Amino acid sequence: MTGIALIIDTTPGLEQAVEKLNALGRNGFMAELLDGVGALVAGQTQERIASEKRAPDGSPWRAWAERTAERRHGGQSLLLQEGDLLTSIHHVVSGNEVRVGSNLVYAAIHQFGGRAGRNQAVEIPARPYLGLSDANRDEVRAAVEDFLAEVLQ
Repeated sequence: MTGIALIIDTTPGLEQAVEKLNALGRNGFMAELLDGVGALVAGQTQERIASEKRAPDGSPWRAWAERTAERRHGGQSLLLQEGDLLTSIHHVVSGNEVRVGSNLVYAAIHQFGGRAGRNQAVEIPARPYLGLSDANRDEVRAAVEDFLAEVLQ
């Protein structure tokens, strides 16, 4: 994946669960778990872009500059013009990690902000869309617990 990625390390409180899976010697279950977590976080990220319009920490994204707003039509909103960023969010499982992000060249500038355009004349504010809110973490934790309960039965 090019562009930017979010690496989901073991969430605090889940270390014991991961150790149990590894102790079972069922590495296929770990890949299945990570795939499920990646899909969940990708969906959470898409929801943030499509509806929430807030950073993972809950802070609202800065509104468009007046000139930008004048050029947009009714179906467009912050980080959602034609839907390319939204549909580019995906996850990749590799070993014992899952990465969630976008492979679009411009994805990073929306996450971190910066200058763009000819002669770097346009200042684009950071509108963080990657990351986990407290509610996202709770949802991931619950999904992992449900998965483990099923596997350990």
